[in-house]
Amino acid sequence: MPGLCSVCKKDVGSDSDYITCSGRCKCVFHLRCTGVTTEPHKTRGAKKDWVCNNCKTKIQLDANEKDNKPQSVSKEMLVQILNEFKSEVLLSSITMVSSLRSLKSLYKCSQIP
Repeated sequence: MPGLCSVCKKDVGSDSDYITCSGRCKCVFHLRCTGVTTEPHKTRGAKKDWVCNNCKTKIQLDANEKDNKPQSVSKEMLVQILNEFKSEVLLSSITMVSSLRSLKSLYKCSQIP
């Protein structure tokens, strides 16, 4: 038993007029819910070469992502980014040194500067 039609959510049951998506979802659909006509569907033989609209969209999005190459970063852009984070890095370093000094005084450890 194939399950529920992904469009109308009704049981496909023993209805021979259904199709299974060969994309990622593997969902079943009534032919009437997809707009696929019975005759062309039967001439394709096994119900393995039809992809639903959701999977078609995902396939297209995946293809677009593969086509998009990462943008190169210029030296100027990298310097700007590093300068933006410089104050945060310095503040973190100051906080860390202060914490280490506190630990040194607590534990009287001569190894901590």
